[in-house]
Amino acid sequence: MRQNWPNMWSAIWGQLSEESKEHLEESEDWEEMEASKDPLALWKAILTTHMGAGTGDDVQDRLDAREAFYNVKQNPLETVAQYLVRFIAARNVLAALGGVVPGEADQAAQFLKYLDDARFALLKAQIKNNVLTGGPKGLNTLQAEVHVATHYEVV
Repeated sequence: MRQNWPNMWSAIWGQLSEESKEHLEESEDWEEMEASKDPLALWKAILTTHMGAGTGDDVQDRLDAREAFYNVKQNPLETVAQYLVRFIAARNVLAALGGVVPGEADQAAQFLKYLDDARFALLKAQIKNNVLTGGPKGLNTLQAEVHVATHYEVV
């Protein structure tokens, strides 16, 4: 997993504005965080500096992390892989703060729901219709959702 840290770090870092990057670079532990390329440390720093987490109030911090996790949506120009990195990072922050992380099937459903509609509306409809017509059931793992979305041919 550690070998993927630089890629995950880059995907998160690349989504930040220059102002946000400057703000993070002023963090007390910036040099260590940048050297390790730990995406979870970066995500926690983003939460602390941008989203109000790290307040010292465990309940508020979990609430902020939970809201961040449930609001992760694929951006119009974002790849499935980039979206997955943000999704996993938000999930990991929620878990690290002791929040309740949904089960695998619920994560898969959430990931599918928030894929970019401009590219994946038809895929989402097909998966829902399969369930209604007695065809193959919905995809119940995050890995399966990512596989289908990554290989889905957008027309």
